[in-house]
Amino acid sequence: VEKMDKVYVVPNPFVIRSGFTGTGDVKNKIGFYGLPARCTIRVFSYAGQLVQTIEHDDPIYTTAWLQVTRNGQEIASGIYLYVVTTPNGEKTSGKFVIVK
Repeated sequence: VEKMDKVYVVPNPFVIRSGFTGTGDVKNKIGFYGLPARCTIRVFSYAGQLVQTIEHDDPIYTTAWLQVTRNGQEIASGIYLYVVTTPNGEKTSGKFVIVK
């Protein structure tokens, strides 16, 4: 998208037992959709700790995240917040839920 409008996460909530988790290389992916071509996605725990930073630099409006922290650990069940910022200062945020 040219202008950041509505960024959203799919699936939300992510429920491991739902069958939506996929297999092989698509297992446990969460998709961020509605992204501009260049942006930074920061994922935070509900307590405000930075969990992961994802650099998106692709004309495709989506990027996937494998639910792994910046320390290489799998994330736990809970509520997570995300903040998406563009190089020119646009910003949006939202939340998603993980149930394992």
